[in-house]
Amino acid sequence: MVDEVLSFLVEEPEAFVRRRHLALQRQGLSNTAIFLQLQAELAQRRFPAPAYTTRQLRRIIYG
Repeated sequence: MVDEVLSFLVEEPEAFVRRRHLALQRQGLSNTAIFLQLQAELAQRRFPAPAYTTRQLRRIIYG
């Protein structure tokens, strides 16, 4: 359990975006809703990531 928490805290923003996008997509959310959710979650992390635009999020996910 401790390892899981520590790995969450050191996760890079790009890895977080990819992981959360897949999880939210599996929940049936549209990409528009997913990108809004990702932007909100990134801002609330313990060490906030830079404010990514929708275009930047798409590039992280799709390359």
